Amino acid sequence: MMSGTPDEMNQRAGEYWDILPSFAAIKRSERAKAILDSVENPSDVQWRPLQDVVMTDTEMRSPETTQTGRLERLLRNSGLFPES
Repeated sequence: MMSGTPDEMNQRAGEYWDILPSFAAIKRSERAKAILDSVENPSDVQWRPLQDVVMTDTEMRSPETTQTGRLERLLRNSGLFPES
């Protein structure tokens, strides 16, 4: 992370601090949703911790409310995210 030009180092630091946590949040949400989809009564109070982790599409895309929205904005700006 600490080799290259200052611009390259800033880009890698941004990826580390902004993008990786967003990917982790998406993966965590998908795992929680898979578990909830596999249980008989996913709305039961015992599953509340997992329900709280599951992100909606709006949350995933909202730059104002989640890191995942920031991820989408960063990827769009980089040209790596397809336009919808």
